[in-house]
Amino acid sequence: MQSKLRFFASLLLIFSLSLGILSLSSTFLRADDYNTGSECDQSEYCEKEDQPYSEGDYYVRIDEAYLPYYCPFGIQDIRVKAGNGYEKYGATGVFIDEFYGPNQANDNDDADYDVDVDSSTVTVTKIYETTQDISHIEIWCNGDGQGEGDLDPLTISKTVETSFTRTWNWVIEKIAGVESLELELGESKTVNYEVTFTHSYEDEFKVWGEITVENPNAFGVLITSVTDIISPDINAEVACIGYSLPATLGAGSTMICTYEKELDDSIARTNIATVYFDEEGEEDTEVDVTFGEMIQIDECITVSDDKYGEIAGEICFGDKDIEFPYTEEYSLEIEAEECGDSEFINTVTGITNDTESKIEDSVTVDISVGGDACMPDEEEEEEEEEEEEEENGDDDTGDVLGDDDTGDVLGASTVVLASTAGEDTTLLYLIQYVLILLTGASLLSLGNAYYNRR
Repeated sequence: MQSKLRFFASLLLIFSLSLGILSLSSTFLRADDYNTGSECDQSEYCEKEDQPYSEGDYYVRIDEAYLPYYCPFGIQDIRVKAGNGYEKYGATGVFIDEFYGPNQANDNDDADYDVDVDSSTVTVTKIYETTQDISHIEIWCNGDGQGEGDLDPLTISKTVETSFTRTWNWVIEKIAGVESLELELGESKTVNYEVTFTHSYEDEFKVWGEITVENPNAFGVLITSVTDIISPDINAEVACIGYSLPATLGAGSTMICTYEKELDDSIARTNIATVYFDEEGEEDTEVDVTFGEMIQIDECITVSDDKYGEIAGEICFGDKDIEFPYTEEYSLEIEAEECGDSEFINTVTGITNDTESKIEDSVTVDISVGGDACMPDEEEEEEEEEEEEEENGDDDTGDVLGDDDTGDVLGASTVVLASTAGEDTTLLYLIQYVLILLTGASLLSLGNAYYNRR
């Protein structure tokens, strides 16, 4: 009988512990308009008229506990209870004060618990082994801002900066007065050139600045979004430094957001920054958007020619003495320095004053140099012909007889005869002719004899 009782007691203990663990991991209590159907464990914490948003409790004694929470207007404070007193912590988990009776063991004016707060959960851990176990946690939420003095207005301020930038784009075109020249060696002619400058521009209108949000309340406020609208209805990109919205702006804290936008023109506009918080709250501020003087980039250009040098110095848009398109004229002497065909290429280069961008254009004049000075004399021609004959190794006999073996033999005989005949070319030609006739007759006789034998 006693063993059965012990068995059922064990089951009861396990069941009780299971309920405790279940309550620890799933307690999520809301009150008033944010009640999801769960009931508060102690009505005195849920129904106080001056603090309508108190959160749920834990009634377990443990070293560490966590509590999911939902405070639509931010956390007012966190109360960690142990025994007959509690310690109070701010919305970010910073220790505020302790409220214990005079006979409590941990009445030491210091924090006994480590409180960690994230966007949905509060975790509480004992710091010292001698600290009392946690009996339960209370999360007190801020009011909805409808009651008098519940929520002080957020302070919104903003800056605005503008810029109007015009960037010039230059085009250079160069032409020559002629496309080609025919010259004699040493001769020179003047060629006229024209360089024309044209330009276009691109305008950029930009507005940017900072939006500063200050929370003067003693509790955190949930910031849901921040917008920046430029008239008539242009949305600027907003980024809040260190925050990913929605996020809670702590008590007395400041949030800085940046914005920027490119516009189509420089007309005067208005710029409204709006901060949305909690469920329906919003604050805004408005500033004027005006543009100052235009900033010009690359409005001037310095031009030079690689064969001529600098052309007209610096040319700037807005010079009263210059009308665009603007043309500069100059001349270059082209001299024939060597015989044959060549090209005369020269390039004009412009460098802008701000970005030092380079703009170039080139033109080519074809040059043909000839005349008597470029013709070879007779002696030079004869020497060239003799050199060619020596390189080729051929003679007239070889040309007449062809490339067969007989021709090779006769060619060799002719060379020997030519070397003995000296300059008497008539005798040479007669001997060559006789040899040709004799050879032909011999070949004819041999052919007839061979035919008759058959």
